[in-house]
Amino acid sequence: MARARVFVVLLLASGSDAIASVGAARAPARSRARVCAMSSREPGSLKGTFAGAAVGGLLAGPLGAYLGSQLGSALGATSSRLRDERDRLAALGLTSADLKAAQDVVADFNEAEESLRLVSDTADSARARALSLAEDVDTAYASARQALADGDERGARRWLERREDASDKLARARADAAEAEARVRTMQQAVDGLAQRARDVEAVVARTVTAAAARRAASELGDEPGRPGASAVDPDDKERASDRGPFQPTFDPLEARFRELEGK
Repeated sequence: MARARVFVVLLLASGSDAIASVGAARAPARSRARVCAMSSREPGSLKGTFAGAAVGGLLAGPLGAYLGSQLGSALGATSSRLRDERDRLAALGLTSADLKAAQDVVADFNEAEESLRLVSDTADSARARALSLAEDVDTAYASARQALADGDERGARRWLERREDASDKLARARADAAEAEARVRTMQQAVDGLAQRARDVEAVVARTVTAAAARRAASELGDEPGRPGASAVDPDDKERASDRGPFQPTFDPLEARFRELEGK
């Protein structure tokens, strides 16, 4: 879980897109889970900020941090601000369906991370209890031996009874710990699956934004077909130019007429 990740932050400033490279280390699962837990308790835009930070750390591509911040804002925004966020995403070529897909990733990721945190805490508690009971078993056995060495058979019997009781509790605690660890593995697989799902969503968003940026650039240069100001070239002219080959002069009918008159 604690893998170093490198992502590129896509910033939206004054209606134009800028791209800046940034390196970041992905936080451990429990740290991210605590962020998610905080986000579920915080109201308004602060909640969205924490949620966005979680998904921003999850995604590891050109839109990771930017998409996380945008979605975080949208999750905690008022209806007016939400419309503004959607307008900004639309300027990048995204649709409400793209936004919903990414929001679903955020919601599912938060839920899975919170569940992982809970089952991990339960597993830790079960292991700690098992260790404590194992120490009780050893202590009771050592005390029974000492009592027997001192000639205190009744005391030795009491310690052996305590040892038997602790052993029964230890067996149950170990079984509980094993079940809790199995739940941790299951939840970890769910989180890993959501990570792949987030990467898939990110790839779609990245392609959409890249295509939209290319269309805007072509429109600004006047080279996009069907746009005002686009350069129109007659296909016949292109064909004649290709037939002439490189560096061959273009046929001029007016010049040919002059030459014809000079020859008379």
